[in-house]
Amino acid sequence: MGIPALEIAISPSESIPVTAALPEGIRQSLTPAAPRVDPVTRLWVEGRGKKYLFGWSLDQASHLQGVTQLDPEKILGANDQLAAKEKPDHQKSKAEYLFNLLVPETFREGFARKDPIVIECDNRTAQIHWEMLVPPNLSHRVIPGSEFLGIYPTITRQFRNSFGVPPEPPPRFDHTLRVLIVADTDANRSLPAAKDEAEKILATFSEYKRTLRYSGIDQHVLVESLVGPDDAAYDNVLEKLMRDPPFDILHYCGHCEFVAEDPATSGWLFTNGEKITAHELTRVGCVPGLVFSNACSSGTMPPEAASVARRAMPSFAEAFFKQGVKNFICTAWSVSSDRARDFACRFYQVLLGVNAERRGYMYEAMSEARKSIWSVTPSGTRTWGAYQHYGNPWHRLP
Repeated sequence: MGIPALEIAISPSESIPVTAALPEGIRQSLTPAAPRVDPVTRLWVEGRGKKYLFGWSLDQASHLQGVTQLDPEKILGANDQLAAKEKPDHQKSKAEYLFNLLVPETFREGFARKDPIVIECDNRTAQIHWEMLVPPNLSHRVIPGSEFLGIYPTITRQFRNSFGVPPEPPPRFDHTLRVLIVADTDANRSLPAAKDEAEKILATFSEYKRTLRYSGIDQHVLVESLVGPDDAAYDNVLEKLMRDPPFDILHYCGHCEFVAEDPATSGWLFTNGEKITAHELTRVGCVPGLVFSNACSSGTMPPEAASVARRAMPSFAEAFFKQGVKNFICTAWSVSSDRARDFACRFYQVLLGVNAERRGYMYEAMSEARKSIWSVTPSGTRTWGAYQHYGNPWHRLP
């Protein structure tokens, strides 16, 4: 059994006839909250000097379980080597080595449970590719890919920090899911796969809208897209993000620059070197609750560049959370454009429940998306482990 994390969910009340006949989305907005407990293994990992501290975390109570005392550069060096592996068997070998190097023996059982794992990490421990680790006691699994924690039972990240976030806006009552897709933003470095990705995601949301209409659910879906350097220009994107009512989902597929020396200046690239960074986000009154930063480029990244991106990425993600983002998906290094497209398409299919019996939870969408590309091609093997999710594994669209 995993340690339960308490969440508040809205459940319909069968004792009020007037709401019982309404679609689920409306009933949820009219009925009182009831507690729900979802199974999740919640851990925290913190870097202090040459030590890594591990502990259980439940609500505000934490219990120290283990300490690893080792030069952080040894850990991060093995971490960079893992990201550079291009064959599944090489990944597994290096991932098992890094797990044994990093995780105290007394704490390893926490990674062998069946529940989704939430890791609360600081900026240093967020640099570790937890999604790619393989506990030794999972290496015997016969399902390909299930040895990796990011595929089964899946890893979700959260920050251990003290910064406050903007207050949540009041709930809207128009029952509209608003989505903004931004793709292929830099005229100097065209990404044909990003255009294709935007078209496929639009098609997935169109199928989702048809499903809602046939099922009689009173929810509207409004999808806007800015594709290509002319439409997806710096000013156009910022103007869209600043409007009211805000978007619920922002999907970005294009280039991103990571600046290790000044992470706040990391951001999405547009024509003529313009960037949307954490500084621009401070001008956005209400950022989307779900941001998917599918910042991709063709080919692989040399080890020294991978090290720079690895150190900058947590700070870039943290900047979004300071502005109130609830769920943030990003890549830890440069990824294949084609596989990035495939990952995103599968992610939204599961999250929206297209061709499925129900809409998927966030952790399910991430797991299925990773599985869909992890061993398809060498570029898929090189790409799947780059994807990280910060937020709530049990998030699901209304």
